[in-house]
This record gives sequence, structure tokens and C-alpha cells, in this order.
Amino acid sequence: MKLVTVEIKQTKKNIVGLLVNFQNNETGVINLLSLVTKIMPEADKKIFENMLALIENSKISLDICNEILRLHEANKLEDEFILCDDDFIYRSPVPQPPQVRDCLL
Repeated sequence: MKLVTVEIKQTKKNIVGLLVNFQNNETGVINLLSLVTKIMPEADKKIFENMLALIENSKISLDICNEILRLHEANKLEDEFILCDDDFIYRSPVPQPPQVRDCLL
């Protein structure tokens, strides 16, 4: 499983996605926020708003991502949630990471 942050070219909005391969050896990205909003309305959507939130809530988010990946592999996802290579630009996964300090001397 590969998680990515991409900018949708049309809207200039950054989203968290799941990088997937197609049978024709092309890659695409599943828009996690829009997919979870539609098929899992009870799930906390804030978890999928950015990569940092996804990482911080990894116990829940990784289970959901694994289920989405299984749906993709079984060809049970609608095309509206999948972005093709021409539709997005890769961005830094965590644009503003929190500062971590182990110690200061």
C-alpha cells in the first residue's frame, strides 16, 4: 500500500490518496476523502483530510485503506473516485511536519 498527497490539477486542491496500479501498467490515485465520505458516512472524515491526520489516526485509517484496496482489486470501485496520471501532481506527503525535539543541550 502506498499513500500519497497529490494536487488535483482542475481544482488545485491537495488530497490524500491511495496509489494503485491498473491492468494496463498505468498508475492512478484513489481519492480517499471523497470515497470514504460516500461509502462510509459514519467514519470520521477529518482522518482523510491530510496525510498528517491519517498518520496520527493510523489504527483506524489503515484498516479503512486496506478495505478500499481490497475493493479496488475486486474492481468494485466507481471510476469517479479514481484519478488518472494526467489529473494530478504529486506533492510533499506532509507539507508542514510537526517539530520533534528529543532533547536540547
